[in-house]
Formats: sequence, C-alpha cells, structure tokens
Amino acid sequence: MTPWLWAAALGALVVLLGMLPLLPALIEWRRGRSNTLHIPDDDDAGARFFAQRMRARIREDFGDPHDLRRVGASSAYRLAGSSPLDGSYGRADTSNPTLVGVRVTLADGCRYFGEIVAFEHLTAGAGAIVRAALVESGDAVLGERVSVLRWIDAHSITTDNDCRLLGRATAATAIRLGARTEFRRMAAPLIETAGHFDRPEVVTAIDAALDEASGSAFIERPDRQGRWCARGDVRIPAGVRVSGNVIVEGSLEIGEGCEIIGSLKAYRHLSIGRSVRVHGSVFAGGRIDIGSSAMIDGIVSSELRVHVDAGVHIGREGREASVLAPEIRLGAANRIHGSVWAGREGRVQ
Repeated sequence: MTPWLWAAALGALVVLLGMLPLLPALIEWRRGRSNTLHIPDDDDAGARFFAQRMRARIREDFGDPHDLRRVGASSAYRLAGSSPLDGSYGRADTSNPTLVGVRVTLADGCRYFGEIVAFEHLTAGAGAIVRAALVESGDAVLGERVSVLRWIDAHSITTDNDCRLLGRATAATAIRLGARTEFRRMAAPLIETAGHFDRPEVVTAIDAALDEASGSAFIERPDRQGRWCARGDVRIPAGVRVSGNVIVEGSLEIGEGCEIIGSLKAYRHLSIGRSVRVHGSVFAGGRIDIGSSAMIDGIVSSELRVHVDAGVHIGREGREASVLAPEIRLGAANRIHGSVWAGREGRVQ
C-alpha cells in the first residue's frame, strides 16, 4: 500500500474514533425521540429538595397523620424520647437511623450523624452536631456552637452565637443568625443578623447630572437605555440623586446619602457609602463594600467578596433579592429578603 493510502486510512480511523462517543446521540436524533436535556434547578440540590423527599418518605412509612408506633418496626428509624438525647450516634461517613419525634431535643454536645425529623420543634444544645434536620411544621432553635453539616429546613431557624451552617438552610418565614455564625447557602423570606442598630434619619438627596457631579469622562451621558457608561474610576459625591444605571469600567464609589434610581455595575471594586439607597441591583467584578444603613432593592453580586456593614437592608418584603459571592461578611442588624449564597465561606461578624 502506498504511503498516501496509509495516511488516508489512518486519518479515517482517527475520525471514526472521534465519532464513537457521539453515536448514541446520533441514533436518538435519527429516531426522533430525543428529549430536552434536564438542567437541575437550585432546589434540586437544596435543603427544600431534600426536605420534600424526606416528607414523602415519612408519609409513606408513618401515614398521614403520622403514627409513631411504627418506628419500632423499622431499623431505619429511632424514636426520640421526651428527655434530651445525649451522647454520640453513628459516623459522618456511614448511613445511620433517622431520629423521629414530635419535639426533638439534643443535649449539649450531642452528636447525631443521622437525619433528624421533628414534627413540631427541634432544639439543639450547645456544641451539638447535626447531619441534617427537617422540622415539618415548627421551628428549629440551635444553641451556641451548633454545627449542621448538610442541610436544615424549618418554619423558622434561630441560631445562637458561633454556629456553623455548613450546607444549605431554608425556612418558610425567617432565618435569624447569631454573632460569628458561619454559613454557606440560605434562603428565606427574611434573613436577619443579631444586634441592634439605630438607623439615622433619611436625608433627601439632590438631583444632579452624573457627568457634572462626578467630573468623570463618560462614554454616553446617558444612552437611550438610561445608562451612564464611563471609562476608568468614578466617584459620586455625597448627597446626590442619580437617575439611570451606572456602568463603570474601573472602580465605583458612591458617597454617603446618595440615591441611585437604577442599578450599579463596576468591572473592579464597588463601594457604597452610609445611608445610600439603590433602587436596583449591584454587580462588581471585584469586592463590594456596603456602608451602614444602606438600602438596596435588588441583587448584590460580586466575583470576589461582599462586605456588609451594620443595619443594611437588601431586598424588601414582597420583592426578594440575593447576595452572591465566594466570600460574604454580614454585619449586625442586617435584613435580607431572599437568599444568601457564599461559594466558599460566609460569616456574621
């Protein structure tokens, strides 16, 4: 066989090998039976998803209303008594019985590495460790230094100081976090941090053209969509009201008491001063710093870090928002309506 035939045969073999992984998809396409690829929603791997699966399992095993007399007939469950559960049960890397009860109480230092189902109330004493917990129609109260390893879902969740919510936490009404509490992903109509903060009186901002107030060179002032677009860094002085979205290729600093009727986007860092009101969302490629008593109606999203001072409100009742960043730091007396997702670590100061 001539060299060029060898080369052609080798090329055909390479193409055939490259096409082999696609053969099942091509066959389905030719048959006309292909379905849309399922892309999981956030809840497909969230606390509410696991809680719904647990509720279905409990209804199947115990009926509705629940008959706890069936607990003893299954090795998959353990019935919680009237006194606090003490000691250590199971291991984090193995399957363990589900603890079931109407009102479940864990003593200080108790470690339960199975799932917990409390129909009315869950109390975890100081230093307790919980793998996962569902409070079907009541509240969860976590003492200081309690750790939840995977997920927790309840009507409301209240933590003392120094707790760790290492998985996902969801509540039907509110999540209340003590000082120095560590978290990852939370969702509730209201998420608030402990502490008191006296909000100052709102000072009326003064209307001003952004290019004149900031002295920056704007590409468009504003464009047809109401956007102020600028190269470089921009600083908006205190007490100014700006109408329109602000997009900055550098860093953006909003002075104290400003009112922004629109959204903010900075390619680098974004700093929001005290008592600033933003009637929109906030995005930054770098760090976002939010001063005390600021109010933001929409999403706060950073590719690096979000730092929130005391008394900040994000979102509002009936209009939920999100705080998203690899690292999130919350101050005292924060109120967030919606969700807080920290990719690496979140913490209350």
